[in-house]
Amino acid sequence: SHRLVQLLNKHWAESHNSKNDEGKRGKKVVITQGDPASDKGIAAITKLVAEKLGVHRFLVAFDDYHAKNADHSGVTHEIRYEQLCASLGEEAVSCAVSKIDDLVREKNCERAKLGEVELKDYVRCYAMLQEVTKAALRQICRGGITIAHTTSTIDPFSVTSFYEVDLSLDYIHKEDMVQYYDDDQTALPTTDKHCTVLKIDLLQSLLPMATTVPAKKSVEITAEGQAQWLQAYWFPPQIRKNSDITFKLQGKSNIQITCKNTPREDNMPKQLSEEHWISQINAVLKKIEVQDLGNLDAPSLLDSIPDQDSDGRGIINLREMEKQLSIKVVFCDNGHVLLVGQKTKLQKKCFVVRNMLSHYYWRLSGKDVKF
Repeated sequence: SHRLVQLLNKHWAESHNSKNDEGKRGKKVVITQGDPASDKGIAAITKLVAEKLGVHRFLVAFDDYHAKNADHSGVTHEIRYEQLCASLGEEAVSCAVSKIDDLVREKNCERAKLGEVELKDYVRCYAMLQEVTKAALRQICRGGITIAHTTSTIDPFSVTSFYEVDLSLDYIHKEDMVQYYDDDQTALPTTDKHCTVLKIDLLQSLLPMATTVPAKKSVEITAEGQAQWLQAYWFPPQIRKNSDITFKLQGKSNIQITCKNTPREDNMPKQLSEEHWISQINAVLKKIEVQDLGNLDAPSLLDSIPDQDSDGRGIINLREMEKQLSIKVVFCDNGHVLLVGQKTKLQKKCFVVRNMLSHYYWRLSGKDVKF
């Protein structure tokens, strides 16, 4: 909270007397959105920020039931979602909701590729509350709104990640936002100081083998498949072994490893060494094969597979087989479908998986395909 207050004061000082300062010199309040009282997380942070700034808090909630469970300490006024919708206007709210629904579909497609279940309904609801609140209050306060995130890296499937909706609709502006970064001016993926961030691109080790354009496209697909398999089966056990390390897939083949630094008198811990992790990853990937099943119009194929059909086949069954065999079926944006896992398993134990993909591709396109 201390760092956030610093960043807020810096932001306000820089915008003072600027052309973007319209409406930002009035009395300040901290807006909270119905979060229950807690010693950690956003509820705790907003309370501390309000205390350090010496300002009141306003509470925005869906309804009375939502407000009942909220932290009311320091709250002087309450606003309901319906009131904000009325203030913003039906057309503007409708545009925001439409954008949110589009993003929910996109995120669910991404989650399906990762073998994850769809977003919970509450994510959409709270995304609506979040975006309508910001847009309506900016309008009410004549542009006098400041939006501050509490971390530099936002989970792509979180409610916070929907902040792009208001930006895309021009309901809020980039200059309204305060980017979080640590004291050294480096945006870190956690609020902990003294982290080392390593970035490893799987594609770089494969490119020297690609001397032609088709070969380059092939290794790009291989790197994507490797990254998806690592995210599904290698990241989790590494995180369980050491809670001070986090792994994140960025783009199609970039792995970001964030290590919390611990004071030591001897040499740098091996966890902070890029060479250590490259060696670990290479050792794992030696046993992993990426099989390209070809261009099967992957996005459409994925959409065409039901959760479960009358024969018990479908996405649920596919995900179960993936976990049983420690394999990964990757539906690439370029249309290709990949089968990733240990070579022996791909050769001897994936007949049912291949048959299922062939069956649904035939239903989608009317074409027979053999893998």
